[in-house]
Amino acid sequence: MKSRTEYHITGTLVFLAVGGFVWWRSLRTEQLPPGFASGNARIKATEVDVATKQAGRVEAVRVKEGDIVGVGQMLAQLDAAVLRAQLHGAEPGKRQAEEERNVTISIAKQRESGYTLAKKPFERTLQIAKEKVIEQKQLDADGTKEQTAKAVWEAAKAQVASAEAEKNLRC
Repeated sequence: MKSRTEYHITGTLVFLAVGGFVWWRSLRTEQLPPGFASGNARIKATEVDVATKQAGRVEAVRVKEGDIVGVGQMLAQLDAAVLRAQLHGAEPGKRQAEEERNVTISIAKQRESGYTLAKKPFERTLQIAKEKVIEQKQLDADGTKEQTAKAVWEAAKAQVASAEAEKNLRC
């Protein structure tokens, strides 16, 4: 049978061992980077699905799983060869749309000149008609020519707007 002294010595050694271990752990503090804290807690994470605007082959992944990312940060890079080919194929259409727009603008300027040319005789005829020196038939004819030229000019301006929109779609 063990003596009481042996139990006291064993208990004291166990107490010193546990106390020494606790003291040793308190001295060994881990250095964390600024902005981080240590503790025991439960973390609730939000899973986010990521999608691209264009389909394509992933060329490089810029982040690792678990990395903290910010808004607008590039996560992956797609192979842009297909997009470059599409751009190269669209350039002739863009040039054609620009040429069509330029032609339409020229036609509109020509129509504006035609309107100005028809407007002047009508204004003169209108002035003469006030003095009752010219027939109503001539006034009507000049008025119709002026209105027709104005309508043609307005249609040409609408074509310019349409050509502008077409150019913007192709660019």
